[in-house]
Amino acid sequence: MILVILGYALFEYSLNNTPFSHDGIHNSIRQSLDEGSGFFNEYTNDLVQSAEHIAELTDQALASGSGRLSLFEQIKGLDLWGITIYKNGNKWFWKDYVISMPVSAGQLSGISVRNLNNVQILVHQQILHFNDDTYTIFAAKRLSQTTDLPFIREGDFNLNTMHRDRGYFQIYYNFFGTIPSDALYRTLYSPASDSIGTVWATYEDIQAYVSAIKENQQLWRLIFQVFIALVFFFFLIVLSNQTEQLYFSVIQLLFIIMMWPLLLYSGLLEYWLSMIPDGAVNREFEALFEFARYVVNTLFLFLVLVSVHNLLSVTQKPLKNESYFRIIGLSILFGTLSLLLIHFFLHATESLLINSSISLMDLELAPDVESFLFYIFSGLFFTASSGIILTTGYHLCLSEQDKTKIIAPISLISFFTAYYVIEFVIGSHLILNWTLGLKTILFLLFIMIVHFFHRYPEVYTDMSGFRKLMISVLIASTTIYIIIWNTNNDRIDRDLLEEVAEFTQEHEISTREILFELLSDTEQDFLQFSNLTPSDQIFRIQTQFQRTVQNNIRQNWGNYAFHIRLLTSNGNELSSYSTTLDTPTWSSYFNINIMLGAYSGEQIRWQTNRPVIWGQRPANLSERYTSFDRGWIPIYNLYNETEIILWVAGDVYRERPDYNKPLRAVLSADTPDDWRKSFYLAEFREQRVTRSTIKGIYRNQPQYNRLPELENDIALQDSVIFFTNITADGNFREVLVRDGNTIIKASTPVPEINHHLFSFFRLQIVLIFFGLFCFSLLAMSGFNHYSLFGQNRKFRDRLIDGLTLATILFLTVLIFATQYAVNIQNEKNVQRDLIQTLNSISESLKERNIFSATADAAEILTDITATVNADLILYRESTVQQSTTPQIFTQYLLPAAISYPAYDFLYNLERTHFLTTARIGDEEMVIGYRSVSDAEGNIAGVLAIPTFTHSPVYSEQLLETTSYLFVVYLFIFALFIGGSVFLSNQLTKPLKVIQSGLNQISRGDMKTKVAVTSRDEIGSLANAYNNMVQRLDHAQKELMKAERESAWKEMAQQVAHEIKNPLTPMKLNLQHLQRRLESEPGNVEELKEIIEKTTSNIIDQIESLNKIASDFSKFARPIHEPKKNGDLTALIKSVAELYEHDTTANIKVNMPKKVVIAPIVEDELRRALINLVKNALEAAQNGNVKIQIRLKKRNDHATIQVKDNGKGIQENDRDKIFLPKFSTKSSGTGLGLAITKKIVEAHDGDIWFESGKGQGTSFFIRLPLA
Repeated sequence: MILVILGYALFEYSLNNTPFSHDGIHNSIRQSLDEGSGFFNEYTNDLVQSAEHIAELTDQALASGSGRLSLFEQIKGLDLWGITIYKNGNKWFWKDYVISMPVSAGQLSGISVRNLNNVQILVHQQILHFNDDTYTIFAAKRLSQTTDLPFIREGDFNLNTMHRDRGYFQIYYNFFGTIPSDALYRTLYSPASDSIGTVWATYEDIQAYVSAIKENQQLWRLIFQVFIALVFFFFLIVLSNQTEQLYFSVIQLLFIIMMWPLLLYSGLLEYWLSMIPDGAVNREFEALFEFARYVVNTLFLFLVLVSVHNLLSVTQKPLKNESYFRIIGLSILFGTLSLLLIHFFLHATESLLINSSISLMDLELAPDVESFLFYIFSGLFFTASSGIILTTGYHLCLSEQDKTKIIAPISLISFFTAYYVIEFVIGSHLILNWTLGLKTILFLLFIMIVHFFHRYPEVYTDMSGFRKLMISVLIASTTIYIIIWNTNNDRIDRDLLEEVAEFTQEHEISTREILFELLSDTEQDFLQFSNLTPSDQIFRIQTQFQRTVQNNIRQNWGNYAFHIRLLTSNGNELSSYSTTLDTPTWSSYFNINIMLGAYSGEQIRWQTNRPVIWGQRPANLSERYTSFDRGWIPIYNLYNETEIILWVAGDVYRERPDYNKPLRAVLSADTPDDWRKSFYLAEFREQRVTRSTIKGIYRNQPQYNRLPELENDIALQDSVIFFTNITADGNFREVLVRDGNTIIKASTPVPEINHHLFSFFRLQIVLIFFGLFCFSLLAMSGFNHYSLFGQNRKFRDRLIDGLTLATILFLTVLIFATQYAVNIQNEKNVQRDLIQTLNSISESLKERNIFSATADAAEILTDITATVNADLILYRESTVQQSTTPQIFTQYLLPAAISYPAYDFLYNLERTHFLTTARIGDEEMVIGYRSVSDAEGNIAGVLAIPTFTHSPVYSEQLLETTSYLFVVYLFIFALFIGGSVFLSNQLTKPLKVIQSGLNQISRGDMKTKVAVTSRDEIGSLANAYNNMVQRLDHAQKELMKAERESAWKEMAQQVAHEIKNPLTPMKLNLQHLQRRLESEPGNVEELKEIIEKTTSNIIDQIESLNKIASDFSKFARPIHEPKKNGDLTALIKSVAELYEHDTTANIKVNMPKKVVIAPIVEDELRRALINLVKNALEAAQNGNVKIQIRLKKRNDHATIQVKDNGKGIQENDRDKIFLPKFSTKSSGTGLGLAITKKIVEAHDGDIWFESGKGQGTSFFIRLPLA
């Protein structure tokens, strides 16, 4: 992190110490011009090489006689704008756009530049001679292309920007016209050293150059800062996991809480977003800042989760006291915190969805970038907020072990209290709504999870990471989708109101002012050509006119259609410019007499020249044109103020897109989302419809000529009313908007249940695969409890998890494979329908003799397309004669020549049909060709229909089919999972029985057998188990018999040995007394002393025998009395007090201040402790005895530690330390520690020891508390 910060500091230092100088900018201009000139040379050389390759392939094809179709296959991969080959002056071969032969003979070969309407091309011409024929080969590459058509606007081509890297100065290529007088330039030359243009730059673009450099610097600054933020984010996470100090955890949490609002409200986030370059973010994603806030909240909430977890882990100390004030306060705080976190998540997610246009209800299998990011960060947001709730709840239960039952009710009461307080503060008076239900369900679910895992922690520790992931994804995805479901109606209502507002304003928007400004600007810009007659420079006039009109159309006029024409004084068209594909027929007719009469009537002269806007609409103007104006303005001769030499005439109108025609549906839509829209809008006055329209694809919305009485009554009650209309054709969300005497009704379909199931599945799949990725990374990083399958201890669980994962993967692949197969079938259906439509229309064209000289082809095609859902193209020979979408060809979006393979199949091979593909912008389409014969059976022309395989209608059908199939697959998936669980239970049930039997065997029961229910491997295992049980039972009986005999023998030897020890001195004493009595019977006084001493010795030995008997009795039955609650602290003190006068023993006692109560038999437990103390005393070295007795209370048990400073227990003696008759001393029975162990176990406790060589020994006794 330090290195990153240092790198950023150096970056900022270099930026601040690199000023822009005049010499530096001048050098940049020169460098950019040199780069531009070099790039053009490379561009030209590439064209020359391609053209020479074409000539070589053509020569080979002519020599081999392989034919033109073979030549087409060889050169179809070349990246050229167009290829045309003329044989003896006649068109012989072509690919893509046809390049015409020059009017004048000119040069035989070389490079030239041509200007074709909106396209400038670089043309290479080459001559090839073969036999007696001359072949002229033309190859061309684009230099520039512009169009105002909305669907292709982002695909404009410009050589200026092809080579330009960020930071280079803006340059311009010029092949026609003049350059500014102050421009710096380089002349562009052809390979023959002929001048063909210039590349130039001007100092006027300095500001743009500086802005471009600063934009680049801003981008790198953004990358540095975001990278530092991410590094710091992960640094805090790693640091949080590695520290266990309380003060650091508190400081870290406070730092995160302080930085969170600082980033959100200091303007830093807006600053970062402002540094994102234009176009880097999808323009359809409208709520960038809202989403950025959502992401920031998610990341900081995760930091809070990690910090809170570490803080609670450090401060976690289980308490047990009689006061309830603490647990009540903590429970209230927990309930309030839970509500705030759940409310925060729901509100932030709901707000983001309502205020954005993220596509969540579409039926695309792969979500777009915005939807994918929302899925990921909403899942992380929910995980972080729920993780804080679960972590705090779990640690609350751990800290208050004895009062967990009251946590849930108190938390629930505080939860609802906080909810209604928040609702009151924000001014919402909804007592019950869907958010309350969802919040309550989530909180109750979290409470249940906390208490369940607190009571059964082993369930969580034994659960696999995959199962944790699936449970988390199920809860998260269900919660998120409930929010999506409920906010969807709000989004639909918002869209309905927007459509109503646009529908209302259609008649209010004036095209009159737009047309007036456009005609005025065009006339002013075109005055420089008024001294030229049309015959002088017709080509230059046409080109300049189109560019002038294009430059004068303002960006905010993008919703309007323009058709502007340049006419001669007698009404002939010189040039035209249109922004629509389908220019209306009525837009081509202008009456010069009416135009002159309007000017004469208004007494307009050269000095007062202005446009005339004609207010009369064409007859029978369709409802699809929502607004319309037409007008004209003359251009006078500068040298003769009374002579009109040109007219600029045009129409401006607004047309509703026709989404029911496959081609226009795609090309008329600004975005793919427009395809999926379906709005029915109608205006009613006095309950009668006055106008209506369908926006998008019609989806069976109810349409009325008269507004139903019920809806009319509803509309009169309020100005805006939303409701859902349930019909046999589906459910529709509708709105009634009343404005005075006018009622506007809007309707759109509501997503069906299959849409919701599909969207829910897509959300789950994204979260599952993202979770698998994250869990795998965490497992590889050392967090083993996130291992996908490593935690499972049961075979059944591993089997179910594996089958579930395999089923999810299989279902995902199946869905994608199904859509691919349906898509292929859909394309075949499109091609079949296309051929049927071509056959039908061709018959109509034959009947109407469309190719005759007297036929009006435009009118015939218009009549046919009025009833047929298709766009038509009519070819005569190889060139377009007429089309319902002429702008495709005039704007050079499609070649005006028929595809050569189609021409060859239809004309040369005389096939009737041919299908090929083409592209317009980023959209791929299919073009179907059908030859049309005349009365004699000869091919008179070719009919073509272009259509898109992914047009709105077909796309929706495909997605609908996929969604229905998905529902079926989902049902099968559920059955498969259920069957997997059932089969796994059936498979593992015999294993469970065998496991239970093995457990009973381990407890000593050798008679448990299992039923053999099959003859498979499981049945063989059961048979083997039963045989093993039978043999073990027999072996156990034999072993028990042998052990009893061995035990009696060993016990007899031990008892005999222990009794023999005191009996031997007794015998010797008695024999000594007998000898004295026999030798000195009269010496009574001396014998009396001997008798007393002998009697005392015998009594001692009898006591020793009694002690031996007592030890054996205690070992057999360590406790005789019932257990009672006793004070362990007092008991330990009493044991220590027994040795307080022993000068060789130094005993220290360490106990809690409060009493520790446990169910004990006080005398027996005291004896066990005395045994441990005695062992410690005997283990001391050199008489320096130090003994520590500690008592600790942990949760539900107490631990007693007796530690000495002896030499420790030898390694080879540790396994035998609690065995009876084992002792490291020369005296005693060896039953002391064995009896101590028996006493502790009789108290339901455990005893163990820890010892190190030369470090002493510690014995531990753990006892359950009362």
